[in-house]
Amino acid sequence: SFAGQMSNAEVFGWYQSHPVSCLINLSDSEGVPVSIMEAMGLGIPVIATDAGGSGEMVADGQNGYLVGREMTVEESGPTRKSCMPIFTGSCRDEGRGEGMKVMFVIARMQYGGAERVMAELANWFAGMGHQVTLVSGYDFPSVYPLDGRVKTLWSAGHQDGKTRPGRMIGFIRDLCRMMEEDRPDAVVSFLTDINIMVIPACKWMRVPVIVSERNDPARNPASRVKRWLRRLTYPFADGFVFQTGQAKSWFSKRIQQKSAVIPN
Repeated sequence: SFAGQMSNAEVFGWYQSHPVSCLINLSDSEGVPVSIMEAMGLGIPVIATDAGGSGEMVADGQNGYLVGREMTVEESGPTRKSCMPIFTGSCRDEGRGEGMKVMFVIARMQYGGAERVMAELANWFAGMGHQVTLVSGYDFPSVYPLDGRVKTLWSAGHQDGKTRPGRMIGFIRDLCRMMEEDRPDAVVSFLTDINIMVIPACKWMRVPVIVSERNDPARNPASRVKRWLRRLTYPFADGFVFQTGQAKSWFSKRIQQKSAVIPN
């Protein structure tokens, strides 16, 4: 059935209440498909024609498969078989089992694109049965709605002391304590200012960490000290998410090899 035009909130609501194994987009002309962005944001694998920006979003064998725009029904058989491991192991399937313990970390939950995306991610993981903790460097509430199952914590240590090193040490100390209590399976961190503190904390606690770089790395951060700390800490992260291929290319080959590009 055709649902007609739906708002972004309605689309995400529909996905949360309907099990979806994959999204199929067979357009022969595309820009940067929003439908693919929405599916990837929910951990849904994608089959798409190699048209427009789809080829930069879909990584063969990782988050879906690309097919030729002229593929026939007969030629699609091998593609369907090769897709099965991804579809049967998708994030949505795993979320219906025992669930993971996921900790998200960000500086604050005020108005902003990164904050909105973090709220949507936390809500989706909670809705899929995972245990979610959202850590902020400043006190809540969030300006974006959070699922009642999302546990919220904030770091008083981030505001301790008069010096920046004192505040950073306080935040790392608090985060280690939170991980000791929550025992997360993985940590997801947004934005450079927080990433440079989350990475050493996770390495100390031996928790896998994925960081998201959401600004132009050539310009941000402006601080030379933070740039040095980024260069020092980033190689120790377990994974990276960039919004563009250009941002990804700015980093070393070592970092690029364990990164993905997911448009906002």
